[in-house]
Amino acid sequence: MSELRTNRIVPRDGLTSGTFNGGGIIQVVHEKRTTPLSTTSQTYVDFMTASITPTRSDSKILISFGLSAGTNGDINHVYAIIHRDSTEIGSATDTGSRTGATVVYNTLTQQQMFGGGEHLDSPATTSAITYRIKVKTSNTQTAYFGRSARDNNAAAYDGRSSSFLTLMEVSG
Repeated sequence: MSELRTNRIVPRDGLTSGTFNGGGIIQVVHEKRTTPLSTTSQTYVDFMTASITPTRSDSKILISFGLSAGTNGDINHVYAIIHRDSTEIGSATDTGSRTGATVVYNTLTQQQMFGGGEHLDSPATTSAITYRIKVKTSNTQTAYFGRSARDNNAAAYDGRSSSFLTLMEVSG
C-alpha cells in the first residue's frame, strides 16, 4: 500500500469573495507519495490523485507534478500524463507511431530520472475535480517509479525517491 500525504492551504482573506481582480492563489492541495510502484501495464494506471473544489467558476487550476522513474535499460519507455477526471490534458500531440505524454523516461538499470510537468487548466466549475497522474510502459517490460530497476538494498547503491502532485486554484 502506498503512503500518500495530503496538505491543504486555504487563505483567510477575501480571495474567494469574488471581489479580487485575479492572479492570487486561493487554495493549494499537495499530495506526496513516498512508496515505489512497478508496473508492466501498457495502458495508463493511476499513480497519484488529488481532488480540489474550486471556489470560483472563473478560477484556473495549476497542476504541477514531479516523479522519478526508471527502466531496465533501453528496452522500453515509461510515460506519465495528467487527467482531469476522465479527460487527458496537457500532453504532447501523438505523431506517427510516437506516444504523446507529459513526460517520457528511459534509463539504465541503476538509474532513476526525475521529470514532471505543469498544466494550467480552466475547468469552469465549482464542483469537485479529481486530477490524476497516470503512468504506463511502452511494452511488457517493467516500469519503475520511485526506485531504480536494480533497487540494490545497500547504502552505497540505489536510493528511493518521493513524488508529488500539487494543485493550486488561481483566481481568474
